Amino acid sequence: MRERDITRIIVTVVAMAFLAAGGPVSAAAISKSNILTAKHVAVSGTHVAVVPPQGAVPSSSFIGFELPSRNITYRIVEKINAPFEESASFLTAEGLAADGIELAESSPVTLNGKRAKLISGRLVSKEADESSYSGERGGDETGVLLLALGDDRLTVLMYGYYPMSDRSAAALLQNSMLSTILRQGQGVSSGGYSISAAGTSFVFVDEASSTRYYTVDGVPPRDWVKSALYTATRSFQDVSAEQRAALVDNTMAMYLSAYEFDISSRGEISFAGLKGLEIIADFESEPRKIKTASGGRTKRRVPGKAYIAVLFGDGVLYTFSGMAVKNSESYLRQFRKITSTFAILK
Repeated sequence: MRERDITRIIVTVVAMAFLAAGGPVSAAAISKSNILTAKHVAVSGTHVAVVPPQGAVPSSSFIGFELPSRNITYRIVEKINAPFEESASFLTAEGLAADGIELAESSPVTLNGKRAKLISGRLVSKEADESSYSGERGGDETGVLLLALGDDRLTVLMYGYYPMSDRSAAALLQNSMLSTILRQGQGVSSGGYSISAAGTSFVFVDEASSTRYYTVDGVPPRDWVKSALYTATRSFQDVSAEQRAALVDNTMAMYLSAYEFDISSRGEISFAGLKGLEIIADFESEPRKIKTASGGRTKRRVPGKAYIAVLFGDGVLYTFSGMAVKNSESYLRQFRKITSTFAILK
């Protein structure tokens, strides 16, 4: 049995013991209606606007906010094409325990007429969120506040992590979470930029956090090798001119880490006033069943192409990637066409 599986079992046992000792509290229902105010901040890459906690600053490493002086992190995860009722099904003592969170209290919430749930507890495993876990907060335990809300097409999960000795931290995070407004109509022009797949075979199928996914069959990419895949991502990083080529090479190496590949071309690009680099690689897929001339089937590696393009802004990167093993030359032209529509939203 893997160490991760053992950890999950231990966490579940801890949670069940907690339930036997009295269990999580089912708190009073919360109902709140919000209107957009000057204090609300639209969170880039999501459909969410919130009033951030006082003193919070946008994180440079994830979508959300940080309060470094108080060791508080506030992450926002959005799932497109993920109905709330399905996505929130894990918000039980057992489901949260599997993610390393011990449930203490659960409150039903109605936020602007939409169903939501507010969870409080504590972190008992790094697996819940290793980047936010802090068993080293001066020996302090880590509290967790989680708000889940959404509708029939998307779910937003808001995670707050804080030192449990900071008695006002939970209230600070809760007030911010309950200020949430779901903004409609942002679609693929969220995140401070827009791109368009019009005139190509690709359609937008999903957006998770800061990454947009496009496929040719309109199905979220579970097995990309059956369908060409294009993605667009915004991230925050300062990269000097001397480091740019190495960054693009490393991005391709990570993209094709499971395959042997050869770089076939490199070039400079420029869109919306930003300069960047493009790199194309040839690779072979994992063995897959294909039809033979006689009508039978055999397993064979199939050649494909991978595409990486990066535009460099002031402390921000826009990364576009594509993979295809069938009609790869045609799809490569379409990858480039989508990237060429890039525009920064004012």
